Amino acid sequence: MNIIDHPLYHPTWDILDSTKIKSHALCPRKYFWEHMVGWAANHTSVHLVFGSAIHKALECLRTKGFTDDIILESFNLFLEEYRKEFSIDEDERLAPKNPDTALKVIVAYSETYKRDNLTVIETEIPGRCYLAKDIIIHFKVDALAYGKDKRYYLLDYKTCSRMSQDWVDQWQTDIQMNMYNYLLQCQFTEKETGHVIVDGICVKKTKGREVELIRVPCKRTPTMVSVWYWNMMRKVDEIRLDMEDFLKCTEEQTVLTSFPMREVSCMNYGSLCPYHGFCSDWANPLVLLDEIPDGFKEKRWDPRKREEGKTVVKVGVVNEEKEDE
Repeated sequence: MNIIDHPLYHPTWDILDSTKIKSHALCPRKYFWEHMVGWAANHTSVHLVFGSAIHKALECLRTKGFTDDIILESFNLFLEEYRKEFSIDEDERLAPKNPDTALKVIVAYSETYKRDNLTVIETEIPGRCYLAKDIIIHFKVDALAYGKDKRYYLLDYKTCSRMSQDWVDQWQTDIQMNMYNYLLQCQFTEKETGHVIVDGICVKKTKGREVELIRVPCKRTPTMVSVWYWNMMRKVDEIRLDMEDFLKCTEEQTVLTSFPMREVSCMNYGSLCPYHGFCSDWANPLVLLDEIPDGFKEKRWDPRKREEGKTVVKVGVVNEEKEDE
C-alpha cells in the first residue's frame, strides 16, 4: 500500500525533526500514539508553556540589548505568551513556573550574560538538514551568534526543574545539539566554526533561590559529528521500517506487528507514560481508533509551521527538486 492511501494517513507522517526522532528512540509505540495516531493528553503543560514564553523573552533580550527598558519589554513578551494559557488567578498554584519567577530569570540572565562576548545575529532560524537527498530533518535554531574570537556559535535555551551533572552531560550526545554542530560545520570554515552553547535555566521551588543558570558548551569534532550522522541514518531507517510494517497491518490481526513497545521506557522523568493504559490493554489498537478516548485530544506536531513567512536555511545534501515537492 502507498502511504498516502492508508485510511489513517496524515501529511505529518512524512516529516521528521529531532523531537520525533527522539520519541521513536525512546519508544516506537509511543511514537505511534503521538505521531501516527496523533493523540495527546488533554491538558496544558505549565513546563512547556513556561519554556516557550521564556524563549520569547530571551529572544528579545539577546537581540535588543540588556537595558532596563528591554528587560521590561522582554517580561511583557513573556506575559503575553504565558497568559494565552494561564490566568493571573493560577499564578500561585503554578509557582515557581509563573511570571514572578520569569522576571527573576530575565534579570538573572541579563546580569550573567550581558558581557559574554557574543553578538546575536539572528534568532528563531528555521531550516532543513539533508542527511541524504530523501532524508530531511527539520529544525529551528534559537540563535546564531558571532563571538569576539571571530567564530560562529549556535545558542539553545533549555529550561528544567532540577539541575545536576547528568543534566549537563546529556547534551554532548544529544541528537539536537549534535545536529546543530553539524550545521555549523557545514556552513562555516574550520576557522570560523565555534560550537553549540546550551543556556540552561533551572527554575526551582527553593524560596529565594528559584533561578539557577548554567552555560554548557557542546564541542564536537567532525569525527564525533560523523558518529551522530551514522546514528541518525540508522534511526531514520528504523522509523521507515516500522512505517513499512505498519502499512501491512490490518484490523483483523490479533496483534499490531509494527512500532513495538519499549517496556523499559514506560517511566520517564519519574512519570508513567500517558499511553501506558492503551499499551496494557490493547493488543491491536487499529480496531479502537474510531473515537478519541476521554482525557485525550488530537494534536499533530508539524515542524514546518515554524517555517511560515521565514527564510529557510538548507544544509547537507540539498536536493532542490525533492524540496519543492
